[in-house]
Amino acid sequence: MKRLMKLSLLLIEILCVFGITTAAAGCFLLPDSFEITQGDTIQVGNLYSISGKTKAVFSNGNQTNSKSEYEAEITVLGVIPVKSVTVAETPRRQVIVSGALCGLRIYSEGVTVVDTDTLLTNDGLKQPASDAGFLKGDIIVKMNEKTVNTADEISAEIDRAQDTPLTFTIKRNQETMELSLSPMFDKNTGTYRTGLWLRDSAAGIGTMTFYDPETMAFGCLGHSVCDVDTGLAVTVRSGEATTAILQSVQKGGNGKAGELSGALGQQVLGNILENGENGVYGVLQNKPAAYGIYPVANADEIQVGPAQVITTVDNSGPKAYSVEIEKVNTSGSNKDLMIHVVDTALLAQTGGIVQGMSGSPLIQDGKFIGAVTHVFLDDSSRGYGISAPHMIARADEICQQQDAA
Repeated sequence: MKRLMKLSLLLIEILCVFGITTAAAGCFLLPDSFEITQGDTIQVGNLYSISGKTKAVFSNGNQTNSKSEYEAEITVLGVIPVKSVTVAETPRRQVIVSGALCGLRIYSEGVTVVDTDTLLTNDGLKQPASDAGFLKGDIIVKMNEKTVNTADEISAEIDRAQDTPLTFTIKRNQETMELSLSPMFDKNTGTYRTGLWLRDSAAGIGTMTFYDPETMAFGCLGHSVCDVDTGLAVTVRSGEATTAILQSVQKGGNGKAGELSGALGQQVLGNILENGENGVYGVLQNKPAAYGIYPVANADEIQVGPAQVITTVDNSGPKAYSVEIEKVNTSGSNKDLMIHVVDTALLAQTGGIVQGMSGSPLIQDGKFIGAVTHVFLDDSSRGYGISAPHMIARADEICQQQDAA
């Protein structure tokens, strides 16, 4: 009995020393404050535990960027006190997830050269634009020092000039340069022409990803709208997001991407302010069809595993379909996520991911985690996606820039 008591006392003594030593170590090693998002768990290790709120420090009641601070107690195994810490808690961001088809109409900043042509002149076949140095993808921003934004403006200036040399200011990649070009009389059309084929706008359909119910900032597509001939992103002078009408579904497969074919609707939803590599962004005046309001996942919450894609592939509006997130790499590109469509109904109807589904939001564990951006041509059931934090951050930046302007 005495031996058992001695062993018990020794064990208690060891535990006390261990607890006191661990508490002392915690005082130095554990931080004095933590910053968390509402609903997150504070990680303090297996030996320590943190209590709930013991004392409110302050609370900012504004819904946007609101934050509250409170004090909490850290203990060893819930018994031996270690220290009081301050916890700053930010409410979790929530957005409206859409998944509805939308139309995109973008008017470019400058006029894009999509090709050059051969003319039949009095002196035979000539290529005036090519000979002057114009290349596919050049963006004409000025003619004779006058800013131009439409192909009609350039055509009108050519008609006035006839065979008088014109000076074009163009942008090529990151360089600005001037080219001189003299129109020539084209015997086929009976007019003076330069051999330039031009485009000043782009239009198509995609999927609305989300919008912020407070700022009405929206994001869609998850990648840029590119000119169909040059493959270059269209620089935005102005633009509109509209409703869209689904007309047909072409199933993907056999190395060919499928497509949602449709037309732009009559209702304007909002203004497009940016067409960038991570999507199309702007501000809404009218609300698109919505699937629901969802909290935004933090980057470290996006995991490999089951998820849902919200998309529109018929006239009944956005629906949820099962997918698997096979890879996560939130490096800031529009290929953060690797997605595998496993829903038999969606596979039967579309073959997986098709053009027009870009921007379809992804939901995992009740949170908005990202959007579909690309399809694999050799396997239409798989594709890439962009993470939600990157889209949200860019939408916020666009709003801040507009407010500052």
